[in-house]
Amino acid sequence: MVRAFSEEGYVVDSCRSGSEAIEQARLIAYDLMVLDWMLPESDGLNVCRAIRQAGNQVPVLMLTARGEVGEKVQALDAGADDYLTKPFHLDELMARARSLIRRGGGALDMLRIGPVVADCRHHVVHVDGVKVDLTAREFALLELLLRNAGRVVTRAEILAQVWQTNADLGSNVIDVNVRHLRDKLGHASHLLETERGQGYRFALAPAVPL
Repeated sequence: MVRAFSEEGYVVDSCRSGSEAIEQARLIAYDLMVLDWMLPESDGLNVCRAIRQAGNQVPVLMLTARGEVGEKVQALDAGADDYLTKPFHLDELMARARSLIRRGGGALDMLRIGPVVADCRHHVVHVDGVKVDLTAREFALLELLLRNAGRVVTRAEILAQVWQTNADLGSNVIDVNVRHLRDKLGHASHLLETERGQGYRFALAPAVPL
């Protein structure tokens, strides 16, 4: 499934246990969570309940070999948005995933924060109508900050989302990329704020679709 979603262009995180899934959902704002009912440490039902109790409204697709109506009711009552019984066709999984992402709002293609406009489909950024040339990494960093505007994005979250790793890549790799991004944003650079010891925040109201 990781390979299938990756080939469709999604950025995918894979968790080996229910407790890890709960922690990842706390750290990262996902567009979709695909949960197996049977998981080590904490099963899919408990994971779904835990993230809903924490106020997380990420769309959840539950996968299970349990096909009885009662089991489906349990999954939906726990907070799952959809339910797919094994064995299933990959095409159906992807179709259900696309539907849930659309229903949940999905990822906006265009983001505007003050003078900064980012076209996330074509990876183009303008500041006050002037195109800004960013590297792929700088764009990914900016997009993450714009999508979470108004809140601090932690360094751990930046590593997970932009570098797809939980490993420490060095004390200043994030800071260097933030500095380059600020330089390129010009007079809008003040919107990219540093929260010392925690991470970074893009100021102003949350991003809205154009």
